[in-house]
Amino acid sequence: MARIDLFTTIHKGLRAALFATAAAAARADFEQRAAADAVAAEVRRLIELLAEHAALEDAQIVPAVAQSCPQLAAELHGEHVRLAGRERELLRRVERLVAAAPAARVAHGRKLVEELHRLVALQLLHMEREELAANRQLWAHASDAELAQLHERIVAVLPIERQLEWLALLLPAVNGVERAQLLASLRAAAAATATATPAATAEVAPC
Repeated sequence: MARIDLFTTIHKGLRAALFATAAAAARADFEQRAAADAVAAEVRRLIELLAEHAALEDAQIVPAVAQSCPQLAAELHGEHVRLAGRERELLRRVERLVAAAPAARVAHGRKLVEELHRLVALQLLHMEREELAANRQLWAHASDAELAQLHERIVAVLPIERQLEWLALLLPAVNGVERAQLLASLRAAAAATATATPAATAEVAPC
């Protein structure tokens, strides 16, 4: 029987976003202001998703991994920090792109594509490590009931509007079984929110 997997489904959505953004940047004609602005908006949205995902992992999943393998947890957190640095550099490149005169925009666009492709490569390696090494630790030391509770805590941090944004990203990227699980999870979260007492809601609300 398949174990509860906290990484693979969400990573499918993030991979789809990484690939789509990289492809859009690669085919953009940066001489055109509209094309540069469109790529800038896509990159900003991608980095927002990556940052939110990493923050949730650091707050919820990395501490769970640390209970059985502190070294792996520290390494995963360190990778998050280094990836965040790359993402900040990419955002600075985006700002230079949108502020550039037409003559300089093509050069900035080329650099943006190069930096974005490097980020995609590093993110893919990081996500693979989580899916293999982190899952191995979680499956060895936590029950499916405990992993389900952990997933519920992650989802509960997000407002329903944000959950729907993530769902829109994930649904086209997953298979039929995963799609049904996502929809069931969202319905369960919505039902729990609707019936929760104020005290229970306060327990899962972010600080």
